Amino acid sequence: MLAFTEIRAIIKEDVIEKGHCFLLEYLHDIYADELDKIFKENSIEMNSVFSAQRLEEKILKSFSKDIKFLTIRNKKVIVPKYLQAMDDRIIENLETENILQKAASILRKLILQMPKNTLPTKNITTEHSMAGEVSIPTLLLDFYKTLLGGWRGKRKENMQCGQQVLSYCQDVMFTVHGGHVKTPKHIMLGTTLKSLPGSREIIDIVNRCGHCISYQGIEELETEETYTSFQKPGSYPQTMKIEPERFTNLADDDFDCFEERSSEKNTLHDALGITYQNIKADTTEEDDMPEEPGVSDEPITNNGNNLALTTAKRRPFEVLSAEVIEYDKRSKMTSELI
Repeated sequence: MLAFTEIRAIIKEDVIEKGHCFLLEYLHDIYADELDKIFKENSIEMNSVFSAQRLEEKILKSFSKDIKFLTIRNKKVIVPKYLQAMDDRIIENLETENILQKAASILRKLILQMPKNTLPTKNITTEHSMAGEVSIPTLLLDFYKTLLGGWRGKRKENMQCGQQVLSYCQDVMFTVHGGHVKTPKHIMLGTTLKSLPGSREIIDIVNRCGHCISYQGIEELETEETYTSFQKPGSYPQTMKIEPERFTNLADDDFDCFEERSSEKNTLHDALGITYQNIKADTTEEDDMPEEPGVSDEPITNNGNNLALTTAKRRPFEVLSAEVIEYDKRSKMTSELI
C-alpha cells in the first residue's frame, strides 16, 4: 500500500491536474523500486514480481473516471480521460524520458551500494584524506566521459576532460549520500579554501552547493592530521634524509595575513618553510625517497573498523611542548662543505 501511494501521487498531480502522460513501464519501475525498498527495510525477501498488468488494473480501479490507457507502438501509455490521440513526437519524448530515468536509477543504486571506508578518528594522515571514504564506480565515470566528451575517444581521454569527470563524479556521490561521505575533492577543496581565503562564509556557501565538506569537518580533519604529524619523531618532513653527506638548504618566510596593528593583537602570522636536498648521482628520485617506519607497501584504505572510534572528535589543537636542544657553540665561517 505504501508503494502504491507514490504512484497515486504521481497520477493525481501530474496526469489528472497537469495533463502529463507517462509510460506504464515507467510507473512500473517506480513501483517496483518502492516495493524493493520497503521489503529491504523490513528484512523481508521478495519472492514474486509485481507485473505491469497488475499495476494497470490497480490504477484503473482507483482512477477509472479520470484517466485511461492507450496502446501505441506496443506500449501502454497512461493519459488524461479527455485526451483522444497522441502523435509520434510525444511518444518519442516519453521513451527518451524513460531511458534517462532508468539510467539515473541504475547509477543511484550503484552509488549507494559502494562500500564506505570511514575515516579514522585517530592517526589521520594526508594519504587518508587523498583516498577519501568511497571509490567512484566505473559506470559513473564512463557515463560522464560520454556526456562531456561524446563518442570520440580522443576527447574522452583528454586530461582536462578527465579532471572534470572526476570532479563531477565526486560531487554526485557526495550529494547522493546527503553529504555523509567524504570524497578527496570535497576534503581537499575545503582545506584549500580554509587555508587561502580563510573565510568561513565562503566555505559554508561552497558546502551548501555540494562542493566541499563543512567547516567543522575541515577543522576536525586538520586537527587530527596535525596531531599525527606532531607525534612523528623529529620536526622535519617525512621524506627528508638526515645524513652527513646530504647537502640541505632551508628557507623560511613569514606572511602577515591580517593588517598590522600598533598593539600587535588580532594579527595572524603564517610561517612557510621550504627544505630541499640533493639526491645521489647513482639513484633516481623515486629510489632515493625514504620509507616511512611502520608503513607497508599495500595501498592505504580508510577502514574505520580497524581503529578505535571511542575518542570524541577534536577541533582545536593543543600544542605539545617539544624539547629544544640549546646550541652553545660559537658560529664560524668556512669555505668547505661540512
